[in-house]
Amino acid sequence: GGFKLWECAVDLLHELGARHRDGTLRASGASVLEAGCGAGLPSLLALQLGCRVAVLHDFNAEVLQSLTMPSLRLNGLAHAPARFYAGDWARTPRRAGNGSKTHLTHSEASPLPFGR
Repeated sequence: GGFKLWECAVDLLHELGARHRDGTLRASGASVLEAGCGAGLPSLLALQLGCRVAVLHDFNAEVLQSLTMPSLRLNGLAHAPARFYAGDWARTPRRAGNGSKTHLTHSEASPLPFGR
């Protein structure tokens, strides 16, 4: 269910908010990847807290177009630094970066334009 808001997403929002308030989480300048994003609420929070970019992925393009993107627009984030990808992570190859990071490519994930 990409169209379902999972209870754990709300729990994650509470945890992220608490960590931001106590100073143990600094979203400013961070890059965020949310796989299986659905409504994308954790990414919305990260964008509101100043993350550099949020990459939102869901298996179904319909979820991104009908739920995730409108969710950003409705929360005043229509021009936020967000990227959207649909596809199967199992088919997305990984390549090692410089040893400190892992970069994911999107050969099987389709980028979707925001702002239709």
